[in-house]
Amino acid sequence: MEEQQNSQSSSNPLEHFHSDFFTVDEISKAFDEVQERCFRYDEECTDQGIAPYMKTIGDLNKIQQSIIRHSLFSINEELNEIATENLKYLLVPYYMGYVYSRINEDRKKKLEFSQLFLSEFLKLLNHYELVNKEVKKQWKNLSDDNNYQITRDEKIATYKEQKNLENKLKNLEKIKEESDRREIITTQINICIYKSIDLLRSNVQEVEILDYKEKIENDPKAKEQHEKIMNRPLPKPTVTKISKPDDKSVPFMLEQNKGKVDYLCHGCAYTMGEKRQELMQQVFTPGTTMPTVSLDQLADIEIGNMQKMKDSEEAAKKRQQEQEDADSDRDSVGDAKQEEARRWDDWKDENEKGAGNRFGK
Repeated sequence: MEEQQNSQSSSNPLEHFHSDFFTVDEISKAFDEVQERCFRYDEECTDQGIAPYMKTIGDLNKIQQSIIRHSLFSINEELNEIATENLKYLLVPYYMGYVYSRINEDRKKKLEFSQLFLSEFLKLLNHYELVNKEVKKQWKNLSDDNNYQITRDEKIATYKEQKNLENKLKNLEKIKEESDRREIITTQINICIYKSIDLLRSNVQEVEILDYKEKIENDPKAKEQHEKIMNRPLPKPTVTKISKPDDKSVPFMLEQNKGKVDYLCHGCAYTMGEKRQELMQQVFTPGTTMPTVSLDQLADIEIGNMQKMKDSEEAAKKRQQEQEDADSDRDSVGDAKQEEARRWDDWKDENEKGAGNRFGK
């Protein structure tokens, strides 16, 4: 019985960490265990129930608080100044968002939490200049416009880039060189950047569906309108005549047209009489397409389109100018604060705490 209890207690490496915060060594062990757990979620592709997910979120939250407690990152340091062992901790907010997205209980609130942590993950990596322009554009559009749809070209480009990174990661892991450790972690981070964009897009679409469902349940007018749409009769299916294969008949390409049925494009059937009638009706029609609007109506349409285009261009220029002004102001203020923070860090490195204490002498 005692052996069984010992085996159960040792099944989770995190259970022996009883304090409110992990030590630096414990943070690394705890993160590796939680990361393996998240990998298993991907492989199993099944709902684990709320309890395992909430335990993982609790462990990730404790890891995050311990990282802040031990000041493993500084706002004024650059990516190449981060220790290789600490680099993997940049993935903590991504895993928080990922695990929240898998919980089905109180679905809408969990999706909102997921969006919050995924946006925080992208914000963190953008600080270290790891988010490229294309991903940044998609992230901004998803944040500003819930109806934003990624284009086909963007999907293809994103898919190819993610596949290239995944193949690169597999090759690096096969080599297992300690010198490639930093490159492996950086590649994992870049893969998670693309995954976070996909998760954000999926979350936005699902939240929209849940909002619509909630509206139907609580708004009688919306419910009535939805029922009308659902009760509309379905259109009658189109029946297409398909000839049965016959080995004895003359092949279609060699058939002489003598009033027999010719099966033309996509199974549509015409008799030669019907085809002749159709051609006769086209004899006395003009060779060009007849207009559907008058010249005055066309002029009004063109003027309206030109005005819309002009307004859109002016609005885009105004937004771009405002963004450039804001970026310029932010950069100047940020550079000054970063320089001040670096001088303060240098001073603290040169003057250890308590170095000037002469014990009252």
